[in-house]
Amino acid sequence: MNYTSIHSVSQALGDLTQIAVDLHVLAILIINLTRTPQEKAKGGVGYTALSRVYRVIELIAGLVTPLAKR
Repeated sequence: MNYTSIHSVSQALGDLTQIAVDLHVLAILIINLTRTPQEKAKGGVGYTALSRVYRVIELIAGLVTPLAKR
């Protein structure tokens, strides 16, 4: 490997790390600034699509800090 390829790999790794950190911060902001969506009251069939998206955002927010919403 030459210097150019090592530099490009390290630059790509830095970019991916920054994207992951930005997604985590955004997820924490969304979780802390919104109310938790409720399950369907009628029939208790399960989560709505919004609840599933919210759950994914909660998982992203909880990657570093398990208690994202206080």
